Amino acid sequence: MTEIFEELVELLRAGRSVALASVISASGSTPQGAGARMLVTAGGRAHSTIGGGRFEAAVIEDAKKAVLSGKSVIKEYDLSGTGEGVGMLCGGRATVAIDVITPPQRLVIFGAGHVGRALAETALGLGFAISVIDDRAEYLSADRFPDGVSLHLTSADYDNDIPQLDENAFVAVVTRSHECDLSVLRLTVGTDTAYLGMISSKRKANEIFARLRSEGVSEDALRKVHAPIGIDIGSKTPKEIAISILAEIVKVRNARRKAGAAK
Repeated sequence: MTEIFEELVELLRAGRSVALASVISASGSTPQGAGARMLVTAGGRAHSTIGGGRFEAAVIEDAKKAVLSGKSVIKEYDLSGTGEGVGMLCGGRATVAIDVITPPQRLVIFGAGHVGRALAETALGLGFAISVIDDRAEYLSADRFPDGVSLHLTSADYDNDIPQLDENAFVAVVTRSHECDLSVLRLTVGTDTAYLGMISSKRKANEIFARLRSEGVSEDALRKVHAPIGIDIGSKTPKEIAISILAEIVKVRNARRKAGAAK
């Protein structure tokens, strides 16, 4: 049983949602009893088994739907070949809890300077898995950041040791220079991230956007970049800037959750 949870951890680390299907009760003749578990991905790949046959196939289909909807469910299965049964000879019944488990949303901070550090510290307790990326080893020393923050040393072009950027990633670009910001935007703009923001003045943002347009980046992709980053609260200090950035990120996150719940 340990293997199934090791596989669960690996899937979550890879940024994949998964369903844990657990037999919570069984009566009559069933392939396996209460406590049997298996993992099911959105694509239908199963790890372990709850008994095989048509019963397991039916659970896999329901688990796939649950992962795609993001909603856990408890279902009862009639293992007979009559009525709405799944067409097995067992004749028993089984109740299965299908729990959807999603990877934690990630806050990916490009830049380990004063603002990046304040952003990582202030984001603690908001439910993010936090990563900080910089090309300066001295800025990524463990004593500058809280426990649990993942630190990534990259190249001057920000082109290696980059965490996965997907729909679970909220990206804040707060590097030390225009050129570093440009390198990061080349990497991140147009990706399917939940949020992408860059610290800048309006003039700086326009200059960087103009360069990206000349390189073929579309207007649709540029419109998704929050620049200047954060909500305008008249912030001056790194801590205040971090608060303004997180306020905007949380606003976007809550809007996404509300939209998902309405589906």
